[in-house]
Amino acid sequence: MTEQLKAEAYVRSQRPALLELTRGCILMKRRWGKNVYGELLEKTSGNFESGGPILGVVFWFNGRRTALKELVPALTIIGHPIQLPDWLAVLEKTGDWDCRCKIEDGVMKLFASEPIISFNLTTGQPNSPEDYLAFNNITRV
Repeated sequence: MTEQLKAEAYVRSQRPALLELTRGCILMKRRWGKNVYGELLEKTSGNFESGGPILGVVFWFNGRRTALKELVPALTIIGHPIQLPDWLAVLEKTGDWDCRCKIEDGVMKLFASEPIISFNLTTGQPNSPEDYLAFNNITRV
């Protein structure tokens, strides 16, 4: 597992709201031998004949929006995209480091005595693979 995947999994474990089945949640389904990703548009209250709950989901497939109704167990929850406030909230929970912030060229750098971790302000993600590693070291993942 890469440092990025470890860091993202840790943030999702610390921020349960990212995994809520609400509008914007990213879901994955295995379809025709491929992983197909979609965004949850809405939950419906109906049931299939088998009695399972139904979700209304929009998948982008071959460049087209495709609305599907799926049984909940057939979908894997990826979660809401992780934003900068989520990364910072998890870092704040560690509580054992003191830092200041500097913004330059669209990158926010957190400092102690030297740069600790940088975030891209456009994407809200750590700026490089080394920053994911720094995040994992700070949070002891």
